[in-house]
Amino acid sequence: MNKTKPQVQEYIIRKITSHELNKPAFRQAGEKTLLS
Repeated sequence: MNKTKPQVQEYIIRKITSHELNKPAFRQAGEKTLLS
């Protein structure tokens, strides 16, 4: 499960960001999480 954790997080973030494109602050937080 640990192996897929980063992939799962990225999938969730992408899903959220694509679903909340009208929320720049939320999208920025997702990008920060992907970068870190």
